[in-house]
Formats: sequence, C-alpha cells, structure tokens
Amino acid sequence: MKILSLLIFSSSLVFAKTPRAQLEASPHVHGAAKCSIAFDGMDGRIEFKTSSDSISGFEHSAVTEADKNREKEALAKLESAMPKMIVFQPNLRCVLTKEKIEVQMNGKHSDTLAEFKVICERSPEGSKITFQFQKYFPNLKDVDVTVLSGSVQTAIEAKQAGSFLELK
Repeated sequence: MKILSLLIFSSSLVFAKTPRAQLEASPHVHGAAKCSIAFDGMDGRIEFKTSSDSISGFEHSAVTEADKNREKEALAKLESAMPKMIVFQPNLRCVLTKEKIEVQMNGKHSDTLAEFKVICERSPEGSKITFQFQKYFPNLKDVDVTVLSGSVQTAIEAKQAGSFLELK
C-alpha cells in the first residue's frame, strides 16, 4: 500500500506541474514509454506503459490470427525480457514477477501496460539500475524512467541500451 501511495504521489507531482489542457491533449507517441519503479524497503513494483506499436509492431485491435499471434508473442517477449531490460545489481538478488500485462484500446490506438512485483534480498538504495529497453524492443526510442526508493527519487530518459541510474 505504501508503494502505491508513493507512485500516486510521484504522478501527482508531475501532473501538478503540467497544464490541464496539455494533459487532456497528450499525444499518443510512438517509440516513447513511461516506466515507474517504486520500492518500500526491499519490496518494489514496476509499472511500464508504451504504445503497442513499440512492442508488437501495430496498435490496432488484433483481429486476424496473424495479428493475434504476433501480439501474443510480443507480450510473452515483454514478460521474459523485463528482468533483462531493467537490470538490478546481482548482489541485490532481485526477482521480478509479472502481475499483469495487457493491451488497452483507446479508440483506434492501443497501449501496452505491464506491471511487475520486485523482491530483493538487499535494499536497492545506493545501487545502480541499468536499462536495456532498446536491446529487446528497438522501436522504443525514449523511455522516461522514475525511481523511488526510500529517500531517493530520481529519473532518467533512457534513450539507448546501457543507460543507468544510481540510487544515491
């Protein structure tokens, strides 16, 4: 519950600084994603959202069998790649577990949303997180990552594989 409160608080800070008209007219941007990571001690949560085009290569409803198969394979790849795209230092012994991955339709456009639970044996504070989004999904050009852990709140625009954040 504390983690969810941190994510909501963090989002409210971003929204408070963004004019209402801009929020309502936010463009559906291909190649862009948002990733929020929040920790309460050694327990964490990851929320990842992007245009489905960046994951499956299309954003319309999967109607044909070919599209359904392509979407299913892309979502399975997202699930298996997440621990390789968000890389915690090995000595933390973090394990990611999928909570949900789904495609959300917004008119003619769709977004892919993924939520993962993270449990580490050691607190991530003082460590480094490396991001490899583009290595697994080359259509992801800009991933805005926000991390909250204890007293640390930091962010990065991960525009290439190997981008990292230090939680200090």
